[in-house]
Amino acid sequence: MKISAISNSKNLRKEDVPQPFIAIISEVRVQTFEKTARSPREDKDMLHFADPNVKPLGLNVTNKRILIATYGDETDHWRGQPVEIYVDPNVTNSRGEIVGGIRLRIPTRPTIPMNGTAGPPKPLNGHANGRAKPMTLEEKHRYVLKALREAKDEAKLKLIADWTRTQDFLQHQWDEQSDEHHRALERIALANAPTTRQRDSSDDNPPF
Repeated sequence: MKISAISNSKNLRKEDVPQPFIAIISEVRVQTFEKTARSPREDKDMLHFADPNVKPLGLNVTNKRILIATYGDETDHWRGQPVEIYVDPNVTNSRGEIVGGIRLRIPTRPTIPMNGTAGPPKPLNGHANGRAKPMTLEEKHRYVLKALREAKDEAKLKLIADWTRTQDFLQHQWDEQSDEHHRALERIALANAPTTRQRDSSDDNPPF
């Protein structure tokens, strides 16, 4: 993990993240920010990390949804959980200007191979006539990507993840699956979010 020392802010900013890295969550604290010429006084949920070299991150609505969709809405359950921190260059501010900002995603590749009983649906490993035909690794990989794109809920994502852990995919296949899993998590989180609420400019422009 590399952290830039360019930013002098006490909280994590996009300038502090020259490349994506994974950090372990330690806790969430509420921090009060006093009124300034640019913003009113507000209480902000701050994500803290086990590594003291990683600054706290102010949670905007978008990043909060990602964590809730994966780890639940009880922040005590977030402790010890991994999260990947990266900069999305396409984030816009409240004026629609592309400014870039910090986003979170959940690492999916296990660090230790895990055995399990979960398996793919029958169409993966057999045919209509009941005669099994082993799939190639690339066929399995393509099926996983397709399943992730079509997943409608977290239960489906978990089923897919449980099965992929039993496979010996290549590094580039793990990377593609991880990216697709992150996109699926974001899609599901946004689909389940309330549709009627006041616009929160922090959705588009992380303030830290």
